[in-house]
Amino acid sequence: MVRTLYLIRHAEAVSAFQSTSDFSRNLTEDGIIGASQLGNLMKISGFTPDLILCSSAARARQTIESISQVAHFSTSIDYDDELYEASVGKMLEKVNQISSDVRNAIIVGHNPTISFFAEYLTNDLVGNVVPGQLVKITFGTDSWNVISKGNGHLQD
Repeated sequence: MVRTLYLIRHAEAVSAFQSTSDFSRNLTEDGIIGASQLGNLMKISGFTPDLILCSSAARARQTIESISQVAHFSTSIDYDDELYEASVGKMLEKVNQISSDVRNAIIVGHNPTISFFAEYLTNDLVGNVVPGQLVKITFGTDSWNVISKGNGHLQD
């Protein structure tokens, strides 16, 4: 059975100079539009996640909420403080803890971790994942707990 992981970097956010803290930075108007467009693409493709994990930072929350609203996801969103400044190791730990009944999962987070984690999982050169971009990775396994370095396949 195939497992699919969608890594999403939060959409475009206001400058750090325009916010009282990095954690509370909001999306720009363009960021909201971009996240909504990504939600529309996911809706058109018929994608439905079984699990959504999201950093609890404001810009990540607003990104997945915009995507979910447009895509009409019925899946509840799990906000996780540990995803805010997560390392690749912490991201892998979160993936390895996903229940085996989940086939499709979304993680919304921040760079540079999203880019590094995509490269770690696939051994492909992903480069800089830009704000609002999605990386789709598939795994030919029945369980998330065996996912590790290089056993993912970069799809998009």
